[in-house]
Amino acid sequence: MQANRNDFTFHYLKQWIKIYLLHLFIFFLARVFFVFYYGESQLLLNNLMDVFYSFFLGWKYDTLVISYFLIPAFLLGVMITLLKSYTLNKIMNSLLRLYFFITLFLSLFILISDLGFYSYFQDHLNILFYGLLEDDTQALFETLQKDYPLVPILGGAGIFIVGIAFSLRRVLTPLNRKKSKFHSNMFVSLIVTVFAFVLLLGGARGGYSKFVISPQYSDFSEHEFINQISLNGFITFERAVKLRQSRSNQNTPLYKQFGYKNIESALSDYLERPITQQNMTELTHLLTRKTEKNDLLEEQKPHVIVLVMESFGAHWNQFSQEQFNFLAGLREHFDQDYYFQRFVSDANGTIGSLMAITSNIPHRSGTRFLNESRYMQMPLNSAGHIPFKHKGYESSFIYGGKLGWRDIGKYYRYQGFDHVIGENAIKSTLNLEGRVGTEWGLFDEHFFKVIAQKIEKAQKPQVIIGLSTTNHPPFEVPQGYPTAKLQLPTVLSKRVLREQQTFHDRFLAFEYSNRKLSEFINKIKTSPLGENTIIAVTGDHNFWGFINYSRHEAFMKHTVPLYFYIPPQLRPETYNQNKLGSHKDIFTTLYHLALSETEYISFGKNLFAQEPGVAFNGSVLADKNLVRYKNNNFVWENEESSLIKPQKKLSHRNLVRKYQSTLSVADYYLRELFKKFTSH
Repeated sequence: MQANRNDFTFHYLKQWIKIYLLHLFIFFLARVFFVFYYGESQLLLNNLMDVFYSFFLGWKYDTLVISYFLIPAFLLGVMITLLKSYTLNKIMNSLLRLYFFITLFLSLFILISDLGFYSYFQDHLNILFYGLLEDDTQALFETLQKDYPLVPILGGAGIFIVGIAFSLRRVLTPLNRKKSKFHSNMFVSLIVTVFAFVLLLGGARGGYSKFVISPQYSDFSEHEFINQISLNGFITFERAVKLRQSRSNQNTPLYKQFGYKNIESALSDYLERPITQQNMTELTHLLTRKTEKNDLLEEQKPHVIVLVMESFGAHWNQFSQEQFNFLAGLREHFDQDYYFQRFVSDANGTIGSLMAITSNIPHRSGTRFLNESRYMQMPLNSAGHIPFKHKGYESSFIYGGKLGWRDIGKYYRYQGFDHVIGENAIKSTLNLEGRVGTEWGLFDEHFFKVIAQKIEKAQKPQVIIGLSTTNHPPFEVPQGYPTAKLQLPTVLSKRVLREQQTFHDRFLAFEYSNRKLSEFINKIKTSPLGENTIIAVTGDHNFWGFINYSRHEAFMKHTVPLYFYIPPQLRPETYNQNKLGSHKDIFTTLYHLALSETEYISFGKNLFAQEPGVAFNGSVLADKNLVRYKNNNFVWENEESSLIKPQKKLSHRNLVRKYQSTLSVADYYLRELFKKFTSH
């Protein structure tokens, strides 16, 4: 008896189940690897029920992704079942082998990428993944070759792919038209098809409740790592794609995306006073501020140096001690001068933070960076160096790497810097030959040497912005440099769960970079230049991946140092090391230290003023009362701590509104400036 419609129905149902299980097996393996490679055994054992629930949620998230993969096969199967076409069945069988090979390969690629991404950023694939895709591909690949055994990894992946192809050949076989296992019954076929559809619908929604399952449901445990177990790279990257698309929409301003009816409402929240359309005709006037008159600054203009240090996270400073002295002299400067310990990076990657610092515009998470957007060639009157230029300063941007990286050389030339100096120019100036750096740039000693020379030979007051490169994978230092003996403190050693050698190498590079920075600061302070030079030092972002941060460390996870050396005659009257701030505040603070009666545009605050500070990072927001992290409210453990604890009763509305209004006005400012720029 020939195969009938029920044979088609059950044939496809069996195939769908096997394909689902094959995908699920790969997702499950990735999750198990994630738990055992990145997890802390004691944490897992103490919270077994939460771990099991994470796996249950993970099954839902995985099923959601796999269900979308299965939908095309389901629709084709239903169509062929209705037609009872053996010819189409054979064609479909071949197509599905190719289709599911692609979905399985894609799953493998995304899951492996997600695991690798977590090792660097301690998070699943997010908006920063775009940064990796847009980064220096050659340098990135060379770094991966040095840090990871790529050949064994690729070999293992290749074997796995062959196994996938073999499995698909076994699972996806054509229907035998000469054999029938079922009686022909249209009703049975219909019931089975509807049942399969209901299962598929439930899988694609993550269940049958009113709401579709979303990443926010993974946030159930007080332990951050356990919450991460349930998620997969597909789920989190989809969220990043949506954020990127919405924030990159040139037709929809941010104030509308944040729910404001008009820009006047956002500006009223930002300025904390009523703003009407009538008095908003000149936005620049509303955003412009002015420093106080200072006769001393009129007579002698101080040099200003802003140093952005690669991967300098402030969280690690608490572990620096005699046997683990990676700060290498910086601690002395931090204690002697001005150090803000509750300070966060505007972004979680180098380019985002650099743009925020140099433009005086907070990082608008999800949008294209200024240097890679339509604003690339547009000079900003809010740019950090502009008020200094108006006062007769000579401006320089100095980078230890290649100026072609993300086109920052072009961008800063468009911003009107007098000098834009990169790796090649530094090599030429210092007559460097041989191995003088890594694929990412020069060793920091050369970077600091060229800055020192520029200050020493200056005929005019200087404003210099510099970005270092050494404290970056592959964590190499110059040959002949006396390697520091670093012994991990027990409290830190217990938390480093993996890649102990890489962690040690990282701190060797960190120590080298900090030593060269300390030597540079010391050179300025102990020379005549110390009487007339202001130095500001910060990190572009923290580095993660080696330890798991707990919930109460969520703010600390994003802290970077902010250090000021200020000559005695220019020192501020007030100073609160616990004042909150972020990168947007650096140049605003410098204007009030170095410039007399000078107008400027900035979205930051003067950190030495009496007004309370706020800290904005794409992941965490904070003011003196409240911390907002992943849609949860926290309060400070005490007034001096960077640690936080849950607090559900306090309203987060004012803090979130402050953040949203600031970004809305900044976005609107850029749009209005762009209109003027393109109309000329």
